[in-house]
Amino acid sequence: SLTEIEPGLFLGNWASSVDVGTLMRHGITAIVSLGHGPAAAWSGPAHRKLVPASRHLFVACDDSATADLLGRLPAVCDFIDAQLGTDALSYADEPGRVLVHCSEGVSRSPTVVVAYLMRKHRSTVAAVLRDVRRRRRVVDPNRNFLEQLHLWEELQYDVWEDAACQVPKPLYRRFLESRAEMLTAAG
Repeated sequence: SLTEIEPGLFLGNWASSVDVGTLMRHGITAIVSLGHGPAAAWSGPAHRKLVPASRHLFVACDDSATADLLGRLPAVCDFIDAQLGTDALSYADEPGRVLVHCSEGVSRSPTVVVAYLMRKHRSTVAAVLRDVRRRRRVVDPNRNFLEQLHLWEELQYDVWEDAACQVPKPLYRRFLESRAEMLTAAG
């Protein structure tokens, strides 16, 4: 299933990403996939005709207590902006329509959509999450991702000190250190 959260921005599950009929009905022109690996169906000719590889961003990400989406958010948000035609560098004749999905459309993909809308509207986690849940009731980011959304807000929607994305802001660096400690303790 997929849900239009804002004009041109859709939130869905894995099944919606591989169903060519669904993609056609909703006019999807780009996809952000969060998961364990690419689906074979995405490489099929009918799928690639609708969404070429250049407009399909895959983000390897587990729905876990230690997964770091925060470091990927700036690039993913930039990709969504470019695909929607809302960034200054877009030369699209008409706005795109982007599907952001994970396995169930409950935790990972909603986290990305909420982060994108927070940055776009310069809004809070609480306000955006409330609005997204009004449109898609099953939205329930895990505790780790909720923490990252609060940090995203605190970091003012960017985690890097430099344009090359090499130097994390102090708050993000502390987050990374705490994740490293958690992983070390877990063995």
